[in-house]
Amino acid sequence: MARFKYVLKFAGLILLLIFLSFGSAYCQNPDIEAYVRGQVFEDQGNYDQAIAEFTKARQLTPRVKAPTKTRNSAAGWLPLGFLAVCIIGLCYFQVKYRKFLKKLSPCLTGSLSRFPFSSTFKGEFLGLRFTVGIHSTRYEGVYLQCRLMKNHSLKLRIYEREPGFIFPKSKFGVSEIKTGNADFDYRFLVLSNDPAKALFCINNEASMNTVKELFNRGFYSILVDYKNLYAHQDFDHRKELDPEKIKESLQKLFTLSSGL
Repeated sequence: MARFKYVLKFAGLILLLIFLSFGSAYCQNPDIEAYVRGQVFEDQGNYDQAIAEFTKARQLTPRVKAPTKTRNSAAGWLPLGFLAVCIIGLCYFQVKYRKFLKKLSPCLTGSLSRFPFSSTFKGEFLGLRFTVGIHSTRYEGVYLQCRLMKNHSLKLRIYEREPGFIFPKSKFGVSEIKTGNADFDYRFLVLSNDPAKALFCINNEASMNTVKELFNRGFYSILVDYKNLYAHQDFDHRKELDPEKIKESLQKLFTLSSGL
C-alpha cells in the first residue's frame, strides 16, 4: 500500500512537471533555489516535499501579460466598406442613367454602350457619329454631354460670360474673340487658339443664333477641338429626358459644325 502511494506521488510529480513545462510561458520566473531543493528532495525520494518545492518554484500563478497593440478590426474594414458603398452607388446611378438614355432609341439611330457601367448612347446623325452621355465630375457635378465627331481646323470655347468678367489677353495660348455684335459679345465669352479663323467661322448671323439657341436650351458650354464638338448641360435625374429636345440639340450642333 505504501509503495502504491509512492507511485501515485511520483505520477503526480511527473504530471506536474509536464504541466509546468507547457505552462512555463504563462508563469512567472521560477525560484531557482526552490527548484534546486525540489530536485534534491526528488533524488532522496521525498516526493511530498519535492512537489511542494517545485510548486513554490513555479508558484503556478499566470503571468500578467503586458498590453499589446492589437489591430482594430473594425477600422481595418472601414476602407473596404466605404469602397463597397461607392461602387454600389456608382452602379445604381449608372443603371439609372442608362434607363434615361435608352429612351433615345426611338428618335435616334444608335444604341447604348455595351459596357454595363457606361452611361453613353452612341449612334450616327446626318452622316456624323455622335454620343450622348451622362457624366459626373467633382467640379461640374452631373451633366449631359452631346458630342458630334467631326474634324475641325481650330479649337473654340464658348461660355456664358459672368457679369463684369474680362478675359486677359492671350492667356493659356488662347485669345478672346470679339464679333462686333454688342449683345452677343456682352453675353458670351468666345475663346480660340486661332482668333482670325474663329472670327471668320462665328461672325455670322446663323452661327450666333445657333449658339444663342443652344444656351437657351440650358447648355452652359460649347467646346470644339480638332476632332469633336461638345455641348454640356446640367442634368437633373429627377426630370425626364426628352428625346426630341436631344435630337434638336444635335441638329443645332450639326448646323454650328458646318461653319467650322
